Amino acid sequence: MSESLAWTAGFFDGEGCIQLVTRTRGRCTEVRLQITAANTDIRSLQRFKDLFGGSIQVMQRPGNPHGYKPSWFWVSAHRIAENALRAMLPWLLVKREQAIIALQARAIKRHGVRGNPDTKALADLLWLKEQLQFLRVSTGLSESIPSGEVR
Repeated sequence: MSESLAWTAGFFDGEGCIQLVTRTRGRCTEVRLQITAANTDIRSLQRFKDLFGGSIQVMQRPGNPHGYKPSWFWVSAHRIAENALRAMLPWLLVKREQAIIALQARAIKRHGVRGNPDTKALADLLWLKEQLQFLRVSTGLSESIPSGEVR
């Protein structure tokens, strides 16, 4: 099992994406965790689905004028994404800091923030989302990034 987790973590470091997605409906704002991995070989993504759950979908390229192979992506959200990140965390290198931030956001959600979070919880979630976006586009780490243990 640990060999499979190490493999998926290495694959995810290179081909994965961690996002905190914001959705607003009326006066209710939700911040949710979503993780994906993409590849042109569906067999690689089947391992993620077998280990963690989630779903595999085809990425459509309208018209496909260049004759590219079909791309596939594995996607999971909420608790499935949290469990996948926790399982891969010991082996993550490139996306380790992003995973820690995502797990901190899930901890806020787990401690009773459902639906429309209170102002402080929402501010904390949006701040974590900004930190995650910063890490996704930067080559270095910000000193404002939370470090330490994941709860």
